[in-house]
Amino acid sequence: MAHYPPPIARRLAAVTRIHCFGEVLVDEFEDGAYLGGAPFNVAFRLAQDRQAATDLPVALISAVGDDGRGRRIREVLQTHGIDTACLGTSTAATGLVTVELDAAGQPVFTLAENAAWDAIAAIPERLDGALLYYGTLALRGPANRRTWRRLVRRLARETSGLRFCDLNLRPPHDAAAVVREALLAADILKVSTDELSQLEALALWGPLVQTHRGSSPEQLAQALFSTARAAGSTLQVLLVTDGPRGAFLVSAHDREEREILLSAAPPPAVSVVDATGAGDVFCAVFLARALAGARAGESFLQQALDEAVRQATLSCAERGATPVAQMVAGKAG
Repeated sequence: MAHYPPPIARRLAAVTRIHCFGEVLVDEFEDGAYLGGAPFNVAFRLAQDRQAATDLPVALISAVGDDGRGRRIREVLQTHGIDTACLGTSTAATGLVTVELDAAGQPVFTLAENAAWDAIAAIPERLDGALLYYGTLALRGPANRRTWRRLVRRLARETSGLRFCDLNLRPPHDAAAVVREALLAADILKVSTDELSQLEALALWGPLVQTHRGSSPEQLAQALFSTARAAGSTLQVLLVTDGPRGAFLVSAHDREEREILLSAAPPPAVSVVDATGAGDVFCAVFLARALAGARAGESFLQQALDEAVRQATLSCAERGATPVAQMVAGKAG
């Protein structure tokens, strides 16, 4: 594959810090409790993979309660070198989600309402050279939407800033206007094939839905990429995960920004124990490899995609996206 040119390679190479914005919570399974939430999982994995990400500092922008779960979260983050300067303490309880696994090991979530992470207030003093990771779930409430918009506006003034959106649709927390706003703010967007179908159902892009209904995931992704950019998005890379079939991406390719489509190498065969957080592992590994490859001047997109699929698949063979961060044996206190 030819060397990947500007603009995304140059912008990735300029990143000096990573901020993960959104929910941090406790996933309660029948047999135990694990720390979770997509931004936490991504930050944790990036902190573990610092060598691959050229030793960039990682911070979590969120909030926890003044309770045992919140103190455990703060302890784990600090132990693993994740910046907690923007981890607030709320009067609400630390977030909690009940996770049940279906017969295929796929998670079914029940989220607690009015959690600590629904009231994120602090934002970093410095955003120059920052990559901001965020998802749509954290935008379910008005307080977080206000904080996120402040972050996005400030980051837009930084020529070296990047925004990575993990769509992470969780009905009923998928209001069309919020999803559209989050999507249009992204330079890099990650969705699943199921979420592509949900986007059709949300009717965010009327002409897109009418024209491409029934198309393959690849065709729909290419249409979404083009339509979002035509609507004013700065989108440069669209990542699409497809469960056991792997993943593919659509990207602007050269100075004329023609589109290319890349498919990942087939994922390894594993016995699925728990797919919770596999998409978060995918995001973190892709980011780590892409950041390192861009800095090294390598042709990195294919390698980053392949490694992200491999590591995400392997993560399904054990319980929890970050098993080292298991809280206690049994239920969380």
